[in-house]
This record gives sequence, structure tokens and C-alpha cells, in this order.
Amino acid sequence: MTGRVLAAIAVSWAAGGGVVALAWPRSHSLPWVAWLALAGLVGPFTVGAALLIAGNAGVTAHLSVPCIAGLALGGFAWGSRRRWKQLPVAARTPALVMVTLVLAIGWSAWIAGRTHLGWDGTVVWYQKARILAAGSGTMPTTTLADPTRSWTAPDYPLHVPLAMAWVRLWQPVEDERAMKALPAAWCAAILLLVAAAVLERSGSASWTVAAVMVIASAPRLLIGEGSFTSGYGDGPVAGLLAALIWLLWRSDHAAARAWWPLLAIVAAALAATKQEGSVAVLGAAVVCARYGREWRRICFAGPALALALGWQAWTIGAGASSGMAYEWHGVATSVARLRPIVTAYLSEFANIRTWGVLWPSLTLLAVLQRRTLPGPETGIVLTVSAVSALAFVGSDWPDVSMHLNVTVPRLTGAIVPSIVVACFGAGSSQKQN
Repeated sequence: MTGRVLAAIAVSWAAGGGVVALAWPRSHSLPWVAWLALAGLVGPFTVGAALLIAGNAGVTAHLSVPCIAGLALGGFAWGSRRRWKQLPVAARTPALVMVTLVLAIGWSAWIAGRTHLGWDGTVVWYQKARILAAGSGTMPTTTLADPTRSWTAPDYPLHVPLAMAWVRLWQPVEDERAMKALPAAWCAAILLLVAAAVLERSGSASWTVAAVMVIASAPRLLIGEGSFTSGYGDGPVAGLLAALIWLLWRSDHAAARAWWPLLAIVAAALAATKQEGSVAVLGAAVVCARYGREWRRICFAGPALALALGWQAWTIGAGASSGMAYEWHGVATSVARLRPIVTAYLSEFANIRTWGVLWPSLTLLAVLQRRTLPGPETGIVLTVSAVSALAFVGSDWPDVSMHLNVTVPRLTGAIVPSIVVACFGAGSSQKQN
């Protein structure tokens, strides 16, 4: 059973590897760590989208799954050939970094195998995955409009449940516990991405090892509701956001168009994960274009935003209830909520029991590296964080403090990989080919 699940995940990574290698600019090298990281983040979205398209075209899972798997393996072979034959040779990854990654990934996988999917992972995402798998990749409109299912947030994007449905279709008998291999794989991709980005930016194996260990040693990131090893969408959001920011930094102004295909794919995957992903894509595009004074750079966000808006419009047309817990309460109420919002964030950052020394360490490092912190990356993280925090002024929860207690830990966790990459990689401002 677990072998089939691992095979499904391996095929999804192969699909992502092919897409990344084919979309990667010809003039830049593609280190294997970065290749694996992006493959693990983009792959589940790729096979999930293919499953959705095939299902809505009337193709049953018995035919679509092997066809998608064959295309994934073929794309991986084609992408591998391009990486080896056409792209510049990448520098070798230091042995110390590889050993650290193996240990960190093994540690996170061990934790994932001993924890559950969590509330959202089980009740929201996995239930949708079961429906999608039963429908060969289709989501019936009757399900979206069913008022008894409104608590499952029917208008949420389908990246995570489609990835789960892909894995479920490989199982001869349903096994919810085996599904934990999927978030474990997402967590592994996050660790690989942090290593690839910091190593490229700093050129230091020591800084890279430290960055990976910071992620792997923070209790909140690996254990509990919304952690990277749970079945929530926060792990994929964190990884895809960090990947998007890193690739935006990676793209030179003179050759930005060469990066648009890969940026568009990563942005689409991010927007298809959660509604917050669409906000992050728009914020990242605007900040990046503003810093570069070239508004054409915002074009990569077009497909992602069109995908997000199209999905929302379709679900509304199908009669789905909104899962967004926000509405405007007036100026007075909004201003009055600013204080509890600030207090909630400060309390979260100071919570040593769940975060360890992560936030004090990152704060100290940011102060020490303040002269070399990348402006666009820092601006994107601050913009996304500010928008997420200010959204609570419109919370429709009876008690906004309860909403903050539930959501703030997950929102802060989603920006940690991006902050770690910015702070630990701040020692270098040179882009590597």
C-alpha cells in the first residue's frame, strides 16, 4: 500500500521535474537540489491539473492515471536530457549540505508518519479528494451547492485535494494514514528549496546547513495543525511562496521574459492552493515590478490570477457558499481591532514553546544583515504579511481573538521559508549562472 503511494508521489515529482527542466531558462544552470525542490512543489499541481482536465473531458481514472503517468515519465526524460545537454553545468552541492538534507528530510518524514492530517487536512481537503477520486477528477456541482457541505469550504481552490486524489487513485484500498506521505514530500521539497536558494545566494555550505536546521528544528513548522507535515495547505503555500520570491530575485531585469513561463507555473500553483496564494502572487508581482521599475514584469501573474478568479466565479455560479470569513464592519470596529491583531502577532513571535528560538534568531540575523537584505524579497514578505494581518479587521468571527489564535500561527509559518532564505542568503547579492 505505502509502495503504491510512494510511486504516485514519485510520478508527480517526475512530472514536476520535466516541467521545471523544460521551462528553465537556457542560459542558467539548474542545480539538482533546486530541480528536486521545484519538482516537488510543482509536480503535484501538474498531475492534479491533468487529472482535472481529463476528468472533465470524460476520461475515466482507469485510463487517465496511466496516461498521465506515462506523460510524466516522458516529460521527465525529455527535461533530464535538456538539463544535461543544453543547460550550463551546475556547481556541485557540498557533501555537508547533502548529509544535512538527508537527515532533515528523514526527521520530518519520521514526524509525518506519527502525526495525523489535522482538521483541515481530514475534513476539508481529504473529503474533497475522495469526491474527486470517485469522479475521476471531477467535482460535481451538486456537491458544491450542497448546504450540508458548507463547513468544508467548497469554494477553496483544488490544488491540495487534487494532489490527494491523485495519490488515492493509486491505492487499491483506501488508506488515510498512508496519505501522510504527501505532506511529508511537500515538507521535503521546502527543505530542498531553502537549501538551494541559500546556497546559491550565500555560496556558503555553513549558512545553508544552518538555514535547513532552522526549519527542521522549529516545532511549530513540523508538528500540529497547519504544520508542514500536516494535511493542511499551509505547507505548499509556504514552499511555493518561497520559490516564487526566489525565482523573482533569480530573474535578471534584462532577461526577465525568459523566466516568465516558470514564474507563471509557480504562481498558478500558489494561487490554486489557497485564496491567500492569489493575494501573495499579486503582491509579489507588484512589489517586484515596482522595485525594477518595469511593470511588464507583472505579466507572469496574469494566468495565476485568471485561474483564481475563474475558479471563484465558477463556484459562485455553481451555488457554493463562500468560505472566506471576512466582511467590512465599519471604520470604528476596524480601528478597534488593530490592537488585538498586533498583540496576537507579537505573542506568536514570542512563543518559545512552539517556535523555539526561531523568531529571536531571525530578528537578530536580520538586524546584523540589514545592509545586505534584498529589497524586493523583503518588500514582498512585508507586503504579504501586512495584507494578511490587516485582513483580520474584517473578520466575521464573533470573537476576533479566537480567529487570530487559530489563524496567526499558520500565517506566520507560511512566510518562514521566505524569511529564512532572505536572511541566511543576505551575504551575497550576486546571481549565479
